[in-house]
Amino acid sequence: MTLDNSTIIGILSEYPLNTITATNPFTKGAVQTNILIETSEGKYVLRYYRARPPKVVPTELELLEHLSKKGIPCQEPLITKDGKDHLLIAQHVAAVFKYIEGDHIPPDKLTNSQLKQIASLLAKIHNETISFKPKGYEQREIHDRPYIDSQLGIAKKAAKKEKYDNSKSIELITSTLDSIQVSKTLPYGMIHGDYDMANILFKKGKIGGIIDFDDSSYEPLLFDIADLLKNYCFRSQKSFNLNRARFLLDEYQKIRELNQTEKKSLYDIFLYRYCLFSTWTLAYAPPDKSGLQNGLTSMMRRLPLFSNIPREEFYKAMFS
Repeated sequence: MTLDNSTIIGILSEYPLNTITATNPFTKGAVQTNILIETSEGKYVLRYYRARPPKVVPTELELLEHLSKKGIPCQEPLITKDGKDHLLIAQHVAAVFKYIEGDHIPPDKLTNSQLKQIASLLAKIHNETISFKPKGYEQREIHDRPYIDSQLGIAKKAAKKEKYDNSKSIELITSTLDSIQVSKTLPYGMIHGDYDMANILFKKGKIGGIIDFDDSSYEPLLFDIADLLKNYCFRSQKSFNLNRARFLLDEYQKIRELNQTEKKSLYDIFLYRYCLFSTWTLAYAPPDKSGLQNGLTSMMRRLPLFSNIPREEFYKAMFS
């Protein structure tokens, strides 16, 4: 369903907002429908969860409410006039959030001070979400090996339908997954699930807030830490920056120290998460005219930059 203006106004009338002066849809990062709402008293975001079953969204909203109360700068849901944190519109959830001002900064433009803030914020989030189980958390997607295998099946079907070859990428992902093990004793909690520059906003050199908990789930906290390294430590297509990875981990551990199982597992978890994101690209990114899928080539080139680092060398570089 597309939200027309009358529907938008109807949703907003349920909230204690002052005069609405403008509504403008966001055009980037649009898995869900996001609309900027400008009022006489400030800005808000209306999110319509068109790609999420209604039963799983309240878990995310409860997580955001929990983090907001703990002082984490995230998008706190507004409460309706009837005391609810969401509405059900045409079989999908709609919610309004406070708007966070700020800009995205690419990894190669970040200062050490900003990198420190990024790592520290993740540790603070984990301190508040470890073992935290909001209502309905068990209904969120769990990104285990069977899940990845199911997504690889979707990728194979997509390639067959559109007549392009992704078999080498699937073989690389499968062989990488077969070579690793995920410990069952890692600390669990509600993770962000997409700890990336696109979801961290800076204002005047400081983090203004973190957004988009749409992929949050109850899984090993180490998943987020692996994403932190994946998203901030590659030097383009040239190498994996071990020094930056160590810096980020040191800053994280000043707030939340990793246990020995987490330290020993980080190498495998990094490869695991990299394979997960590569699989999503395989399954859902449309191929270009040459038959290549957007972003997949660079992802496949980067994977060996990390996997060619010996496991013990990585461990010593990070934790010695």
